[in-house]
Amino acid sequence: MLLSHRLRLKVILSSTLITWCFGCSSETTQKTSEASPAEPLLALTQLSGDRSEPQSFTINQISPKIINEQIYIDDNDFYEVDFVQSNETPPNLDILIVVDNSGSMSEEQKNLGSKLNHLLKYIIHSNWRINVITTDDPCPKFPFLPISQGDDNFEENFATAINVGISGSVNEKGQEMLVKHLKGEGKCTPDWLRPDARLAILFLSDENEDLSSKVKPVDVISALEEKGYVPGETVKVYGFFWHPTQPLSMCPSALGPAGAAHAELVELTKGLWGSICAADYSKNLQEISKDVGNLMRTVFSLGHEPEISTVAVILDGENLEDGSWMIMGDQIIIFSPLEPGTSLKVHFATRVAKAVSLSSDPVVTSIKVFIENKTLEPSEYRYIENENALVFLQPLPIFKDILITYEEKTILPATFAFPTVDTGLIECFYEGKQLSHQYFKEDGLIVFDSAPPAGSKVKCLYQR
Repeated sequence: MLLSHRLRLKVILSSTLITWCFGCSSETTQKTSEASPAEPLLALTQLSGDRSEPQSFTINQISPKIINEQIYIDDNDFYEVDFVQSNETPPNLDILIVVDNSGSMSEEQKNLGSKLNHLLKYIIHSNWRINVITTDDPCPKFPFLPISQGDDNFEENFATAINVGISGSVNEKGQEMLVKHLKGEGKCTPDWLRPDARLAILFLSDENEDLSSKVKPVDVISALEEKGYVPGETVKVYGFFWHPTQPLSMCPSALGPAGAAHAELVELTKGLWGSICAADYSKNLQEISKDVGNLMRTVFSLGHEPEISTVAVILDGENLEDGSWMIMGDQIIIFSPLEPGTSLKVHFATRVAKAVSLSSDPVVTSIKVFIENKTLEPSEYRYIENENALVFLQPLPIFKDILITYEEKTILPATFAFPTVDTGLIECFYEGKQLSHQYFKEDGLIVFDSAPPAGSKVKCLYQR
């Protein structure tokens, strides 16, 4: 450390460099066009005559060690479960369609009658049966009803059954006819409903339940429950009508507030509805078909409760699309009946890593995480110091390469070997700032008050 009474140059003012020295006859001022040098110069003002120029010595502070940790989430808790759908008779599904046969329904009947394939899209592998009644008669009007999957020409029969004509009563009482049908009133309807089958009911009408009707939606629910159905679980009601939420401009062909009662019944059974005024019922029918498939859900036990994010479902070698299955506890539920002989594989892990222990203490601000070359945002994980671990907000993916890089936290030295300096005149600088130190000649050591930054190069000037 230079003693305080020693004079040395340390004045740099704006663009003027002023130097004082012994032996100079006058004060010298030198103009410069640039800022002061990045590396300060040292003038040992006690030196004079022919004594040598100051010597230079560079001290290299150690650089931080970069740690790269490659993580791979293995399959210790990973499972693959195989199922094969039995070749026994597929689950039973009964479908009852209530068609408005008043004078305004010709186009709507044709629209629905040509779309059986859309209605069956997600339930084709069930043992389905379809029956049709009208809004003024609880009895089927055609001798070939109900239509079954194995029937010859079942698509043509469906179109014929739906096109019931437009000579029916103008006082539509579809819900009243439905209750009579369920109760077998009129003695014209055989008891075609199978006790072990799920039931889907579809209304097609451009008017509301007539005010003269003897039933309300709650009466329909009671009639269904008397037959042993559980609304929303084993029976659902669907429909094409003018929903009360639709403005008149969206359905000008509907007559009056045409769907209030039907909308209530759909809601009570957790069903779906489409607009009676739609030019094409295909899309709505496919949505209804998929929802009906939920009534026909196929359930398998996995034996373990999986981590949802790891589940992959493969049906006959193809990934089963999301939304067509769900996990409940240790069971997988497929939202549609499977074709007999179908092969189903379910891959899943029961435990997914959400924390990773680090092998060394990191400089927290230096931590970076990459998953298959994609950088995770720092907000997606946090460092727990007392556990020396990274905790992730989302589970780490299995079978993915995960790279964690960071600077190892290191105690930087403040003591360094230094050449012998008899005069003790030493000045050290880093990034333009002078560093305070002590010099121990007998030990050949220089000790800084604070350790220089990691990886820094400290320039020291001294006079032997």
